[in-house]
Amino acid sequence: MPYQHMCGGSILDEQWILTAGHCVKHLPDQMYLIVKAGKLHIHDNEPSEQTANVASIFINRNYKGNVAPYDIALLKLSTPLKFNEKVQPIALPKADVYPDGDVTLSGWGSTSTSQFPVMPDKLQKAVLPVLDLESCEKAIQTMEPGNSPLHETNVCTGPLTGGVSACSGDSGGPLVVKNSFDMVEVIGVVSWGIFPCGGRNAPSVYTRVSSFVSWIHRIMLNH
Repeated sequence: MPYQHMCGGSILDEQWILTAGHCVKHLPDQMYLIVKAGKLHIHDNEPSEQTANVASIFINRNYKGNVAPYDIALLKLSTPLKFNEKVQPIALPKADVYPDGDVTLSGWGSTSTSQFPVMPDKLQKAVLPVLDLESCEKAIQTMEPGNSPLHETNVCTGPLTGGVSACSGDSGGPLVVKNSFDMVEVIGVVSWGIFPCGGRNAPSVYTRVSSFVSWIHRIMLNH
């Protein structure tokens, strides 16, 4: 059976990938996970691409599965990636900082705003505004009243006017920003959203990486 695109991720160093817990929580034992780096067109064999097997999966122990907080995981690769112009690591943010302003999402998720997914071949990118948690919660309650899984360890993006958002296939992928040193930091991991994607009052919700900096360092140091 050919490989299928499942989720996005961020390269932290030669052997560690950051992704979402829901991407890897309930995998069948026989499922064979690989990571591809240096990709632009997902279905093409590209000279820039590197492939590595996943040796170990570490899911945050507080993540309960499905749409829930603490939706974050680390993958350790069996062989290290080789860094070059097309394959580079991304920096982690300072611990416990809540981002603001405009941020950038990238992934191969659906570009459709209807019930029917449209999966792109080329990596997509969108600049989105960060929402404060109060505005995010209010928008979610407008769309889906009741107990929201939104948590203080999340970060949300708009625009609440609709048109563009994270969508299925973007899960685990990076939300990034340039810091004051002109370095790109991963500030969010795509977690969940309101379906259909890109609707009015339909924020995208991410695991806020700054809440998990010490957890990430601990896993990488001890394994």
